[in-house]
Amino acid sequence: DAIFSAHSSKFAKFIGDSHPGAQEKGIEAIKVYLKRNDSVDETNAGDWFKLLVEKGLGSNKTNVKKSAGEAILLLCETQQNLDGILDVAATGLKGKVAKNQANFMLATNSILDGFGKKKITLKTVLSCAEKLAESTNATARAEAVNFFKTGRKWFGEVLNASIEKLRKAQQDEIETFYKELDKSTPPKAERLLRHEQEQAAAQEAGGADGSGEGQEEEEAEDNAEDEAYSLFEAVDIFSKFNESWCDSVEKMTKWMEKKAALEDFVTAAGVPKLKNSNSGPVIGLFKKLIANTNINVALATIKAINALVGGLRSEVHGEAKILYGKLLLKFKDRKFIAE
Repeated sequence: DAIFSAHSSKFAKFIGDSHPGAQEKGIEAIKVYLKRNDSVDETNAGDWFKLLVEKGLGSNKTNVKKSAGEAILLLCETQQNLDGILDVAATGLKGKVAKNQANFMLATNSILDGFGKKKITLKTVLSCAEKLAESTNATARAEAVNFFKTGRKWFGEVLNASIEKLRKAQQDEIETFYKELDKSTPPKAERLLRHEQEQAAAQEAGGADGSGEGQEEEEAEDNAEDEAYSLFEAVDIFSKFNESWCDSVEKMTKWMEKKAALEDFVTAAGVPKLKNSNSGPVIGLFKKLIANTNINVALATIKAINALVGGLRSEVHGEAKILYGKLLLKFKDRKFIAE
């Protein structure tokens, strides 16, 4: 270990060696070092990660690419959290070289698939993946789609708003992947950070029988979407859909105008998370419109309510009960049900 530590300052040179054979041996040496050392400082980790992606995954040699991918996961294990690594990945994803962008996306996908969603700050890479899906580079586009496949597996329907921005063919590919996925059990991380490995070993040594594991997995499944929801930045749409907007909608005399206005709201609210800056006027409007005698307006209001509640969730729990109570009354109207 002392020998490895003495030469660790040369690891960056090993990764970037222009000779594929020497590069491969250098990365193998780094893997041994990472297996024996439980902690690498964040600065070095970020530098090594960048080089492993650009020079390792970017190599034309299959063995080098494979070894670099393994080294990246081992490097991640040595961190207290993956925020620093993902910040470097996000910077790489925003770069100008398509090949590097594709490889940073590949590395991010591998990290997500290996360590699971709890280690990923989704907002750090989500917008980058959306832009990369539009790249003129086929490999970069493919890796972006792979991100959404992996993300759909881990984060569920909360990613739908982003997936809907993609090309139709990309959406279909992701949907096909998800349909064929075994969803009988929730996905489970295959890797742990080194300090988590130590905790797990200590629990096992302490005689934990694992009897609560099934219950924990069930609770994790129940809370999966809420956990993913919390990762998104809240979007404020109520500066536009304010009291003035509500008054104008209420005064509209043509049902088509009201329907169009409500559809505008649904479109704007079609983001994973809304900021509850001032939803009161909108809620008040929906309470009135849900009772509208025109079936088209009433149906458009239902869609708007669903979009509102989906974006604000627990923040409008009480108001949601009232809105859905009015909706149930609407369903007692036989004419409404028939239409």
